[in-house]
Amino acid sequence: MTRTPLLGSSGAPPRRAATSGTAERFAAKVASRRRRRWASLVAILVLLAGLGWVALFSPWLTVDTVRIADTQRVDVAAVHQVVDAELGRPMVLLDTQAVARRVAAIPLVREVHVVRRWPQTVRVDIVERTPVAAVPADGGGSGFRLVDRDGVDVEAVSARPDTVPFLEVNVASAGSAALAAALDVQAGLPPAVSAQVRTLGATSRDGVWFTLRNGARVIWGDSGDGSLKLDVLRALVTSNPDAAHYDVSAPSAPSVSRATVRDAAVLPR
Repeated sequence: MTRTPLLGSSGAPPRRAATSGTAERFAAKVASRRRRRWASLVAILVLLAGLGWVALFSPWLTVDTVRIADTQRVDVAAVHQVVDAELGRPMVLLDTQAVARRVAAIPLVREVHVVRRWPQTVRVDIVERTPVAAVPADGGGSGFRLVDRDGVDVEAVSARPDTVPFLEVNVASAGSAALAAALDVQAGLPPAVSAQVRTLGATSRDGVWFTLRNGARVIWGDSGDGSLKLDVLRALVTSNPDAAHYDVSAPSAPSVSRATVRDAAVLPR
């Protein structure tokens, strides 16, 4: 009977020994990978902590300067009083929208944009309210109010200005929509026709009216269909030059009053 030797003089090592060595090398590689991963994670955490410190606590990334664009009517000191409260705050924590809302509450500010200018500057750009019309003073008193398109008071003056149109609009009762409609109608009239208009006003958004130089009153309605209404008005004035009222608010069904005025009206083309 012949026996096979377990380990010959020139044979391979036993299978159990080979398997044990491979497992040890694999375990070492896994441990090395874990150490590298932990080291990378620690490095990332340290980097993030450093960046967080720079963003939140570094004196080089805090609000240091406030720059406000040039204004003519808005009180710059009032704007600074609002925005300067952010001095020393980390730039990353600056709430630009909240600052803009506080600045927008200042009188005569129509729009405001607050932006960061890294590393330490906050810039405030303001669109001011500007007068587009003069309206009668409140309560029928003397003087005039200069208002913007939203009906917000910009300035009170004692004399009727020449720089903006005068409109008979009670903004408090008729609303800013009436003012806007009156402005649109006034802007849409041709210069030759505007020269014949003595007074223009509105009682509501669809209640625009104006008087001609001869005293006749024109009920215009809303600001739509301007060209059609003007053609209809010219036809009415041509056929009824001494009428006291012309209603073109519904241009497909215009009307003329039977009352007459002293001087005949003429609307040039």
